[in-house]
Parts: sequence; C-alpha cells; structure tokens
Amino acid sequence: MKDRLISILFMLLLLLVGGAIGLRQGQLLGYSLEGKSKEIRPPDLTQIKKLFVKAEFFRAEPSDKKGEIYHVHGASGKFLGRVLDSRGLADDVIGMQGPRLS
Repeated sequence: MKDRLISILFMLLLLLVGGAIGLRQGQLLGYSLEGKSKEIRPPDLTQIKKLFVKAEFFRAEPSDKKGEIYHVHGASGKFLGRVLDSRGLADDVIGMQGPRLS
C-alpha cells in the first residue's frame, strides 16, 4: 500500500513539473496559451496628424523589426518625433491602452 501511494505521488509530481515547464513555454497540455494574434496595420496619417499636426509622412524606424516604432516627418523631411504603436501587445493588458484615435 505504501509503495502504491509513493508511486501515485511520484506520478503527480512528474505531472506538476511537466505542467510547469509547459506553462513556462506558453503551452498547457499541448495547447497554446497565447491568443490568436491580431493583424495590426500601420496607423493612418490622419491618426498621426492628431498627435503631430504638421506631419506630412511617417516611416518605420529602421532598427525596428516589428514595425511598431515610426518616425514622423513634416515639411521638407524635418523630423518631428516618434510614434510607438503598442496596439498588438497592449490591447489585452488593463491600464496599458492608450487613447483610441479612430
């Protein structure tokens, strides 16, 4: 009886350790814990003009691989500032959403 109890406890421990490793990798029992990724399009110039009135065009920051940071330029290419687009990452985090510009 004692050996059977030890075997059951050992199996439960293995399941807990396996589950913890899976959770750390973003999966539980083979299912992804991450929601479906949302397709995020770059902002419109009209949205950026609400923040930078003199904006003429914008482009993604060269070092940014995800396309979340944009350089905003005014007349004759003058640099006005940067816009950080956190829509894809911060939409599900309470308190992290910025103003809705659309």
